[in-house]
Amino acid sequence: MMKNKSFWIVLIILLGQCKNSNQEIQQNTYEISVNQNKIIFTPSGKFHISKAYNYIADNQIDKALTEIDSAMYWEPNNSLFYFEKAVCLKKKGFIKDAILSLDTAIILDPKYAYAYANRGFFHFLDYNDQKAMSDYQMAIELDSTIATVYYNMAMFYFDHKNFDKCCHFIKKAEHFGAIISKDDKLNSIKVDYCE
Repeated sequence: MMKNKSFWIVLIILLGQCKNSNQEIQQNTYEISVNQNKIIFTPSGKFHISKAYNYIADNQIDKALTEIDSAMYWEPNNSLFYFEKAVCLKKKGFIKDAILSLDTAIILDPKYAYAYANRGFFHFLDYNDQKAMSDYQMAIELDSTIATVYYNMAMFYFDHKNFDKCCHFIKKAEHFGAIISKDDKLNSIKVDYCE
């Protein structure tokens, strides 16, 4: 009988510690705003994604992917981590894997406009025009101020030799902040076809 009482006392103490530990985890989070959404980071997630960004800046993509996977271990439902993983996978040439990672980001956050924008571009690279355009349109529906989407759409229409639409989207990209003159390819398209 005494052993049972001791067991219950230890269990109650442990449950109390777990509750306090959970409160500490919730208090030790970091919040940032991304694309008008608030993203919460745990200390471990923030640590690993920060290291990943440093590796990306140094073009050490394999190490960045390792850190992103570690961040995902701590925060498996953080759509930003899947977005960043997709960017790294694309840099390594793994377009289909990058698309799958963005699929997950979008499942986790169906209003993640930048994920649709990138997935559209990756579909374009994978020669799936219908899915590319569908994702571009969804990105614009969610956030019509993303210059990158219009830039990508301009390239899409140039590739399809629809120069009027290409020029239209170059102007839209510029309107939302894209500096076309810094991009040799798009700037030459603008000079040759739009002016």
